[in-house]
Amino acid sequence: MNDLPRPVAFEGLDARDLVALFNWLSAVFAAPPDRDSVVSYRRGPAAAWLDGVASLPGCAEAVERMRCALEAEAEDALVAAQVGAAYGLLFEGVGGPRTVSPYESVHADGGRLFGAPAAAMDAILAAHDLSVAASAHEAPDHIAVELAAAARLLAEGEPDAEAIIARLRGWVPAFAADCAAADANGFWAGAAAVVIAVVGLATRQSANAEILGAIKH
Repeated sequence: MNDLPRPVAFEGLDARDLVALFNWLSAVFAAPPDRDSVVSYRRGPAAAWLDGVASLPGCAEAVERMRCALEAEAEDALVAAQVGAAYGLLFEGVGGPRTVSPYESVHADGGRLFGAPAAAMDAILAAHDLSVAASAHEAPDHIAVELAAAARLLAEGEPDAEAIIARLRGWVPAFAADCAAADANGFWAGAAAVVIAVVGLATRQSANAEILGAIKH
């Protein structure tokens, strides 16, 4: 968590801010926070970062849910264990029928893994000489992968960033709704709601850029 950008209020949100937000959200969903990350969220640089995220439209309540989980009256290591256990229950199949799949295919392709969305994401990554690290053991339509890819292509000014953002806009609401229903801890439901808000901000920024471009021409 010490590699977060300096905290800002995100006034005049620009592409660099969106890249930072997508990268942060990708890291959030790639793995549960360890003890050091929890310490940072509770009283370090990541706490100030959350202040900035909470200032974004649609994020205040979502960040509050994350903070309620992080600021439980318990030692840092126990809070990390609680948030980590919730991650396992939700996203790694430990929770049985209450498992929430972090893969687009499950939410957008009839509930099966490695469906058409995975193939489509694989093609987008390959077109930009990108791939999922073998050590990650994840399909290309995992939420963390899509968020990371969106950040990378946004940073490079690639039009395919908008295609990935559109994909996220299509399936993350269902994912977030499932998290809200199943996440007793609250951290992950809050984080999923932040994804919805950030994707919406990225969509609006892209639309505004198109309008301004049309006016100039």
